Parts: sequence; C-alpha cells; structure tokens
Amino acid sequence: MLEINLLPDRQQRLQKQRKKLQRLFLINTGLLLMVLIAVHAVLQSQLTALRQREAALEEALLPWTAIEKQTLENKQQLASEQSLKMDFDHYQNATVDVFRHLIHAVKAPLCLISLRRKKSEIEIKGYAPSVNALMTFLKNWNTGDVIQEIKIEKLQQQDNGSLYFHLKANEINQPPIRKTHEDAFSSAL
Repeated sequence: MLEINLLPDRQQRLQKQRKKLQRLFLINTGLLLMVLIAVHAVLQSQLTALRQREAALEEALLPWTAIEKQTLENKQQLASEQSLKMDFDHYQNATVDVFRHLIHAVKAPLCLISLRRKKSEIEIKGYAPSVNALMTFLKNWNTGDVIQEIKIEKLQQQDNGSLYFHLKANEINQPPIRKTHEDAFSSAL
C-alpha cells in the first residue's frame, strides 16, 4: 500500500487560506475605514454647513434683538407717559371739582383776585364787602367733601370798608379718579 503524506499539501492549503483570509480581512478593514472616513467627511461638511447657517441666522437676528430692545424701551416709556397722563388727568379732574365746589360756595358778592392750586393746597386772595359775606363764603365752601381745612393767612380791613383776605385750604386727598378729560368737563357743566 502506498502511503502519501498529505500533510505538507494541507499546510500549504491552510497557509493559502490564511493569506486569503488576511487579505480579505485587510480589504474589508480598508473598505470599512474608507466608508467611515467618507461618512465622517459628509457629517463634517453638514456640521460646517449648519454652523454657517446658525451664524447667518444669529447675524440676521441682531437687528431684531435691537428692535426688540427698542420696543421694550418704548413700552416702558409709554407706560410711564400713560401713568403721568393719568396722574395729570386726576389732578385736572380734582382741580375742576375744587373750582366747581368753589363756584357753588360763592353766594355772597366776593371779588377773587388770585386763585392758585399746588398739589393739595389751594390759595385764594380776594376782597369781601363785609365779614358776614366772607363767613358765608367760608361756611358754604367748607361744607363739601373737597376741603379738609381752611386757614386765614391774612385778613385786612380796607379804607372803603371791604376786607382783603388771603386763605389757604387743604384739599381732601382722594384716590385717583380715572376719568377722561372730556368726562371731567362734561360733569363740571
């Protein structure tokens, strides 16, 4: 019987297969690396494009943030002006009420030469024909809900018998009346 030793042939075949597998592994690894590099390059270019778009959007938003800041400042200024207008309207309405009350109080013949209102203080200067006329005026004026206190600053008898008077009165502080300018004048009439 003839014996053939196939071991060297088998070893050569195994070495060829190993080399083939190593080449296949290297080729696969190389292909995988190329795919990874290509994917990385594509993702990197997309990321760069997104960053450029983000920078462009931020640059485009700069004028809007300035406009938003200006709008906020305008709103604050408008609120301040509206508050000032409401305070002015309240002051104006209160002045109309004081004068309306003053008109109803003057039932005696008086000559008012000066009428001044500063905040809640009212100053009146004038002439009265007699003490009774002045007292009637003071009594009528002090009966309303507008005046809290009346002080006689100066009272002087004139040569012709009339009285010069200088009065200061404090207005009752009332909460702001939120009327419009037209309402104040229509109610005064």
